[in-house]
Amino acid sequence: MLFRPVAGMLADTIGRKKVALAGTLLYALAYAGYVFVQSFPQLLVLRAVQGIASGTSSTAFSTIITDVVPHEHVTEGLALSNVAGAVTMSLGPAMGLWISGFFGERRLFLFGVLMAVIALLFFPALRYREPVRERSSGARSFSPGSLLEQSALLPMFMYFLLMID
Repeated sequence: MLFRPVAGMLADTIGRKKVALAGTLLYALAYAGYVFVQSFPQLLVLRAVQGIASGTSSTAFSTIITDVVPHEHVTEGLALSNVAGAVTMSLGPAMGLWISGFFGERRLFLFGVLMAVIALLFFPALRYREPVRERSSGARSFSPGSLLEQSALLPMFMYFLLMID
């Protein structure tokens, strides 16, 4: 989640599809790595990699959705995407318990690899043209302030307040 602002800047700079692909690959690598974890520090490192993968892919796919859905239906497109995310977060823990209980914990992580590989197989079918961006006169510099769109701060704060519970 903390990586999302950086992922957004990367998506605007190098392209949304490339960032989505990188995030999906990171997911596959993290899940594959879980199969071989031998220590708690290794688990923490892989969890961080998975967090970067999550922030990267969710940001890139959200921006792709806003680019491909007609402007007058963007809210509906994002709402449907958020429903899909909520469904996976609701069903995921129960599915994980079932898979690990029935097949074992290591195979649970292989299931995650399988899901990431299936997602990767869909990339060639993703007919997406990056939006044309105006080139700025100077190179885009990185700073914490460059990651935050000032007009988004109030709605972000309001959403944060609602999600605290």
